Amino acid sequence: MEHMLRAALATVGAPAQVVHALVVAARASSQYIQLHTAAPFYQLILDADMDGVTLALTDYVPPVFPAQPAWHPAPAHSTPRCTGPENPISGTLQLHRSPDGYTQLTAHSPWRTADR
Repeated sequence: MEHMLRAALATVGAPAQVVHALVVAARASSQYIQLHTAAPFYQLILDADMDGVTLALTDYVPPVFPAQPAWHPAPAHSTPRCTGPENPISGTLQLHRSPDGYTQLTAHSPWRTADR
């Protein structure tokens, strides 16, 4: 997954700090999904706009005709944290759950960080 994520971010011209932040977020998200759901697979969704890149990792895989579940924020105590000096987006993963039991984690990284 990391190679695919890096390739997609390179395609949109993401700076190195954005790539690093989202790779760390994707790694933490995939570990959380693997440990907390019984899903046999999950999907990675990237959305790039003028503000930055949003990554979503979910155990929801749409049917042929997708009808997205309604996502609701999960309680703060169950939200995973990316911590440590190697993680520039420490604590910014957002955990959401749908009423029908799916899990989604999202992270957003602006194109430029405050120190750039």
